[in-house]
Amino acid sequence: MRGEEKRLESYEFRRGTRQDAQQIFDLIQARMDWMDRQGICQWNTEDYWSIFPRAYYFTAIAEGRLFVLAQKCQNRIVSAGVLAAGDELWEEDGEDAVYLHNFVAALDQKGVGAVFLQKCEEFATSQGKRALRLDCNASNKTLNTYYARQGYVAMGRGGVGNYQGVKWEKRLGR
Repeated sequence: MRGEEKRLESYEFRRGTRQDAQQIFDLIQARMDWMDRQGICQWNTEDYWSIFPRAYYFTAIAEGRLFVLAQKCQNRIVSAGVLAAGDELWEEDGEDAVYLHNFVAALDQKGVGAVFLQKCEEFATSQGKRALRLDCNASNKTLNTYYARQGYVAMGRGGVGNYQGVKWEKRLGR
């Protein structure tokens, strides 16, 4: 078995549960603390917990929109995000797409973000979607570079309130 296939098999991509919530909150807070240390402006400077309070995540769980990547052997959540049918940053263009929000990955698990994105792409394809879309703060050069390396294409900018983001899209094969 190739190394990458073995690595993928050690994770489970599934809908998040209420029991996963604290692990997800801890991942997000750890990522914001890391952003502070790195001098990156994203969630850590946007009053994240006021914009996306815990109730937001519990609603996403109840609606089946929050997905996690868990290590099978420990059931440890190493990445998470909310998949949605739309996004206010994207103008209605008739594209059949899934939108990824609140994407987070564990700091100590190199490569799990890419695995999570791949699993989201596979999920979107299984739902008959033609694209996976997401966004990030235009000033976050690290994350914008990361999405480009993952095969996403910048599709312009959009904003809500003080937030100005780059819109990213990956076309999915059927």
